[in-house]
Amino acid sequence: MFETSKNKLKTMLKPERYIHSLGVADSSAKLADHYGYDTEKAYLVGLLHDCAKNIPKSEQLKICEENNMPLDDIERITDGLIHAKTGVIIAKTQFGLTDPELLDAISYHATGKENMTLIEKIVYLADMIESSRQFKNLENLRKEAFIDLDNALIMQMNLTIGFNLDKNSILHMNTILARNYLLIEKLDKHGKK
Repeated sequence: MFETSKNKLKTMLKPERYIHSLGVADSSAKLADHYGYDTEKAYLVGLLHDCAKNIPKSEQLKICEENNMPLDDIERITDGLIHAKTGVIIAKTQFGLTDPELLDAISYHATGKENMTLIEKIVYLADMIESSRQFKNLENLRKEAFIDLDNALIMQMNLTIGFNLDKNSILHMNTILARNYLLIEKLDKHGKK
């Protein structure tokens, strides 16, 4: 069913990025099944989430400009973020993806955002926990992903923020706002606000 998309994607990505994309697709489908979301949609958006990752940054900037894709200053200068916005365009134009919810999951898979939808949460988390990833504390995150989705997201954001702080890298405000939103929701659920 997804063979055409896989074959096309394989020509667009470096081998290790393609393997990662297959892993995110699988992890997205497993999380979707566990949390009651459409597994086929989750697999597809997981597969396509990095479809623009190997396009040179200068070309991505041009693609975004030509397609009126708004970029903030951090997305413009941070190599690891612009591909999410460019990916929305590539998913639409080259893979025929039109579902706004799925396109948003691609758009925010690198930063997260406040009040994420279920599929946004799934793809954001699957991007980190897929089997080819090797980071410190990842096994705990992989386990938590199937116990408490929001808690796993907070754990992932803490890892991402810590990683960027250690590298003295720029943090996107969406990640900070998403983490705060989840923490406030958690406090509200436990009556601590």
